[in-house]
Amino acid sequence: MHARPNRLFSLELARYVAVGMANTVVGYGVICLLKWGFAVQDYKANFFGYALGLVVSYVLHARWTFLFRGSLNSAALRFVALVAVSYGANLCVTAIAIEVLRLNSYLGQLAGVAPYALISYLGSKYFVFVDKQNDIPPTASGVKGANS
Repeated sequence: MHARPNRLFSLELARYVAVGMANTVVGYGVICLLKWGFAVQDYKANFFGYALGLVVSYVLHARWTFLFRGSLNSAALRFVALVAVSYGANLCVTAIAIEVLRLNSYLGQLAGVAPYALISYLGSKYFVFVDKQNDIPPTASGVKGANS
């Protein structure tokens, strides 16, 4: 009995990492492009880099990573709240790395990825996408939210 949850957890974590890596490459790429190509200030570049992946991340994590079969609208507010908390942690670490530790701003931006990823994963798993198809009895899932 314990083998199935471990395999599901491993697959879920692998999917989370895959989506996160894609978002990180795209987001960090946008940050660097804005800073280098357009001389955008660190925190504005950071905001746009993370904002770009927000919608894609939500849909991929909901439907692929966490196998969420409920209404996407029902979890959207929880996801936005989670992103706000995760992003706040990212900004704090980024600011400390750049302003206090005097790291190169590109490395400072990269340092903010870890707290964002950890908080986002745990929050998605236990707060945002809690009623996965596998966790809901068929009679409780309802038809209305199943294909949203």
